[in-house]
Amino acid sequence: RLLVAIAFAFALTNTAFAQSPPKEPASSTVFDTVTHWLTVLGEKTENILAPRFGHIGDAGKSPWDGLTARARQIEESKPVRPTCTVAITRDIGEGVVRVTTSDDPVVRVRVKATVGAEQAEAAQDLADQVKLQLDSPPSMERVDIKLTGPSPQEKTKIAIKLDYEVTVPAGANVICKNEWGDTEISGVTGSVEIDSRFGAIDLRNIGGPVRARAWGEFPLRASQLRQGGTFELQGTQGEFANVSGALKISNFMGSVAVRELPAETELDVTSESGPIELWIPENATPEISASAAFGTIASDVQLEQSKRGDLVIARGGAAGSKQRLSLHASFNTIAIHREGVKPQEPAQVREGGEFVVQNIEQSLEIPQGAEIAIKAAVGDVTVTASDSPLAVVRAELMVQMRSNANAQAAIEALSVQAQLVDGRAMLTTAVRDNMEALGCTRYAIRLDIRCPRTSPLKLIADSGFTTV
Repeated sequence: RLLVAIAFAFALTNTAFAQSPPKEPASSTVFDTVTHWLTVLGEKTENILAPRFGHIGDAGKSPWDGLTARARQIEESKPVRPTCTVAITRDIGEGVVRVTTSDDPVVRVRVKATVGAEQAEAAQDLADQVKLQLDSPPSMERVDIKLTGPSPQEKTKIAIKLDYEVTVPAGANVICKNEWGDTEISGVTGSVEIDSRFGAIDLRNIGGPVRARAWGEFPLRASQLRQGGTFELQGTQGEFANVSGALKISNFMGSVAVRELPAETELDVTSESGPIELWIPENATPEISASAAFGTIASDVQLEQSKRGDLVIARGGAAGSKQRLSLHASFNTIAIHREGVKPQEPAQVREGGEFVVQNIEQSLEIPQGAEIAIKAAVGDVTVTASDSPLAVVRAELMVQMRSNANAQAAIEALSVQAQLVDGRAMLTTAVRDNMEALGCTRYAIRLDIRCPRTSPLKLIADSGFTTV
């Protein structure tokens, strides 16, 4: 998963380009909020990150390293009313919550509890201590699902994974709190309420209204929501498709993408320090209102744009349409695409003194167990595991020039090297010349690296987004 704290710091640049420092901005709620987030993250480090990943010196280690795992299955069921409320709480260890439906007026719960300890006997004893509770009043209108976890001896190293499989009546309402893991809910015709921390969310074919809160740089995918919903997101990559009714989305330092707009919809999206992308059906005629503070608006649909200081305002479409779209971004972009419209061919980069791009690829055979050390100068870095013994480095070198006279020299000033040094694989990018003197206003080296999944990894990145 992504390192959220790194994303916070890098997202403030709003770009992966190196630039001259901007003038000091006036204080704003966005920067105040970032400061608050980082403070809270620091305060919670010992309670959240250390037990989960170990201390900083333990980077790269799994919490299960050195432990013996023991697992057991726990199953319980409870008769309920077809339109009951099912409340699920998963707040111990990590794990997945998966909710599906049936036609039976019964709630069925299956939990796979996996516990790791330094001794096999201790692991089994701790796994046996996990208890599943299904609490329901005599009216059978609600069921509360929760687990009581093991009680290890003080200073005992353990790891816990609790995966829930929950089957509910199709007409049930679902409330789910998952504090460290993915959540999947499908086929529910009642309402859905989710509170998720550090995990992906997948919602499909939901008949009732949805209310969701998500924290962390993880994907949220919602499709076929027939009564819309409200989504409060922080750092989340939100993707929405075929959502009817009123859909309200607020996202801070994340992204929002909306596709497959139904004939009747009311969309309200606010994204601070994150992009908004919207796809409009080919023959749709929505009413559109958009604004971008310290950002831009690009649209395949004709809009009238005006500017007030650093605020761009755009309006257009068919007034009174049953598709009403309201989009608001800050410190990023709004892109409105028309489905079925072929995008314009990109401008020739050698003309007009703008962007010049060069792609290169290098590969290096990695000895078994050798460390891979990456030192990136400026630009995004994506590292993906593979089963090959080769490390494959794809680099996109990009410069923006005042004039193209020195474009080739600027490209050649961006260096990418992959070599074995003292048994380590060294992948390094660097800037070898005075870019400003060459007439270069912005530059970046974007890396896409595939490396053996068993190799230890050390990464230092000066700026940009880092994804491992």
